[in-house]
Amino acid sequence: MNFINSKNFRIFLLGILDMCCVTFGALCALVLRFDIASIPSEFLNGAVESLPVYFIITIAVLATFKLYNRVWTYASLKELFDILKASIIIEVAFVCYHVFFQINMPRSYYPLTFVIITILFICVRFARVAIKSM
Repeated sequence: MNFINSKNFRIFLLGILDMCCVTFGALCALVLRFDIASIPSEFLNGAVESLPVYFIITIAVLATFKLYNRVWTYASLKELFDILKASIIIEVAFVCYHVFFQINMPRSYYPLTFVIITILFICVRFARVAIKSM
């Protein structure tokens, strides 16, 4: 079997894309809160140093919701609601991690991150459906 067409490659690729979504969401939330040139180093360092934990939390939660085992060609509202539920749990875990380890972030960071990563997760999962329908 060709590795690129295998299920393991698809899961690996989705995992990489999810890590990119989380990275982009965390940094974009800071850019939206501040100007790109004036992000305080305390917040930028907090977000960048938290990324490995974000990756673990994200992969674990999305795997728990079986969002790596679905056939995305036939994605439906159930998948959309599962992505929303997973995003809520991911964001709650992010907030708990920051509170527990006393990583200061602006209050607007959390809702911005939630909205951005949710939209990106939906785009990644439903891109195949959109491309096939064209």
